[in-house]
Amino acid sequence: MEYMINTKLLKQLRKQKNWSQEELAAASSLSHRTVQRIESLGNCSLESKRALAAALEIETNKLESQESRWRSELQQLKLPQHSNLIVYFLLAKLITSISIFSIRNYQKGIEYSFVIKDKYGVYTNTLNIKPPLGSTKVIELHNGYSLEVDYIFGVTPRLKSQLYLTNSKNKTLVHSSNRIYSDFPAVKYEINSQGNIIFTSPFVSKNIENST
Repeated sequence: MEYMINTKLLKQLRKQKNWSQEELAAASSLSHRTVQRIESLGNCSLESKRALAAALEIETNKLESQESRWRSELQQLKLPQHSNLIVYFLLAKLITSISIFSIRNYQKGIEYSFVIKDKYGVYTNTLNIKPPLGSTKVIELHNGYSLEVDYIFGVTPRLKSQLYLTNSKNKTLVHSSNRIYSDFPAVKYEINSQGNIIFTSPFVSKNIENST
């Protein structure tokens, strides 16, 4: 029976000892060709695995790849052949589901553009905000305006953005947005001198130089 070896770990341990493949072969009483094959293909016999582990002063099972460990554990359970196939299939589905979930919940920076007009003039700003993980991100904007952003994990991620206006007396919610996407597009807030708000999503910046 052959075992799958963690070749990355094997090479790392060999280099930590400043050994060449020839020196590892000599220390483990294996041939140079055998060591080359194991580091290249990752499979070896139980005897070779034990010899390498002894030479590198590591427990034998730590040299095994994750796949080989799963196979060994399944064999110890003494499941019927078809049961092994079912378990392999379920493990593959689980790994795939976790990968998809992680990809869907990964978010790059989200662009927010602001245009706020008041008696003091016009305030403009464009921010690239990384969605917060497990906490509320608060961004102070201009003359009492602030933006609070919450990111909610899930099969379909949700982004909650709330625009507040704070004065000496109270804090008022002036706009709230709940967006559900796997990739959140840019948005724009426009606030005129009367306090009216225009919320645009998705928003695409217009580059004057590119439009001519």
